[in-house]
Amino acid sequence: MPVAKKPFFKRSRHGGICKLTGCFVDGLKTAAHNAVTFLVLDREPACWPLNMTQERKYLCGLAAAILMLLIVIGGINLVVDPYSFFNVASLRGINAYKTFGLKLRLRKPVHIYQRRPEILIMGSSRGGHLRCDYLTPEVGHCYNGSLRGITPYEEAREIEHAITVGHVKRIVWKMSYGTFAETVLKKEGFDDDSFARESDGITFALHKKMLDSYLYALFSWETFQDSRLTVDLQDRPYGWFSTEIWSFEADGSWRTYPVARAKTDPQWVYERHVKHWGLSTHTMVTQLQQLHQTIDRDPHQFEANYNQFETALDRIYRHHIALTLILSPEHASYLQLMQESGLWPYAETWKRRVVAINEQVAARYGVAPALVWDFGGFNQYSMEPTWEALQAGQSMQWYEDIVHFNEALGKKMFEAINAAPRNDSWYTIVNSSNIDAHLQTLRQQRDQYLKGRQPIIDNTQPDDKSEDSDAL
Repeated sequence: MPVAKKPFFKRSRHGGICKLTGCFVDGLKTAAHNAVTFLVLDREPACWPLNMTQERKYLCGLAAAILMLLIVIGGINLVVDPYSFFNVASLRGINAYKTFGLKLRLRKPVHIYQRRPEILIMGSSRGGHLRCDYLTPEVGHCYNGSLRGITPYEEAREIEHAITVGHVKRIVWKMSYGTFAETVLKKEGFDDDSFARESDGITFALHKKMLDSYLYALFSWETFQDSRLTVDLQDRPYGWFSTEIWSFEADGSWRTYPVARAKTDPQWVYERHVKHWGLSTHTMVTQLQQLHQTIDRDPHQFEANYNQFETALDRIYRHHIALTLILSPEHASYLQLMQESGLWPYAETWKRRVVAINEQVAARYGVAPALVWDFGGFNQYSMEPTWEALQAGQSMQWYEDIVHFNEALGKKMFEAINAAPRNDSWYTIVNSSNIDAHLQTLRQQRDQYLKGRQPIIDNTQPDDKSEDSDAL
């Protein structure tokens, strides 16, 4: 007589739940039930195998609890999606606004890998307000790859990444002197392995790195914390100084939306912006003074940055990609600081070298050089009254702070670029034949602007940001 086999499971009130062929959802229910029953209630679950030891039961219960925790974390991260990797849903009050400061150096290479843009906007945080829909009506074919505090190496690698994985046909590159004065190769959070190399192409290692980024965005505790922060900031200003939500947009740019209080309390808006302007001015004074000391120690230490710029230009021209170079528009107060800190001549040298390198690389490939649009100068936009000169109920129209232009001025810049070029407007298209005359004109405008003005550096004091603080 054949011997009856022992049943694998002792008993089950749920029928097929305990079978290995059960559906995934039922399996999760069983895992949760077993974990809670054994670890929390200290009772034996209904469907343990007959031959399972106490130690194995404990380990299985613990594994089930860990699995459930991962499922909860992954589910929350998938829906909130703080890095905009999955785009499952946009829920008002939950994740309609994505905090722009979170893991930008993780986001950008993944977004470029996902979207394969035909138009790429590049730059530092000063280019963050350059929206794709102001440049082209073709939604989905453009991406803003700007990074806060970007270095020339990071710019070159991001451009190489976009060209390698995508079909880039045009690059709009917003440049500023501060980027070329960076003293580090790359910033914290920048992972070279996340950026494709043209010499290697799209490799298995790159696909694996992208998968690692997806898994991190789903199951890491840091992502879960960023999900909580995203939910928490849906109607809170970004930082103690702001009156707006700063949101990371689908095209890679960032946009500001006023919080509810900003619509009803103009005095609060005014006071916060005055504090922010003062703090940003004090910060720039400190940074520019430190930069001058750095240059004094070694004036040639920034050559590597210009080499990175030339490398990126060579790749762009070699692939016959249309290029637009933009020199950033700063507020006139920042230009005054450049003069007071002794950096004005170095900024002039930077503009000359950008123009010269651009023309040299273009000549190498026998093509016309890209236009270099200099929006930096003294004009109706850069000389608008600052917050300190305004009253409650009034506001600055074109600048977020002393160096960052806002979305409205970014739109004006793209309108100029999309129109027929001319040199009788608020910008100048510079090249080797007119750069000296242009810089001379800027010096004259600067001297005229500074007449009768009080120095900024002697009158700048740090603000107390602890007062009325909503700091993150």
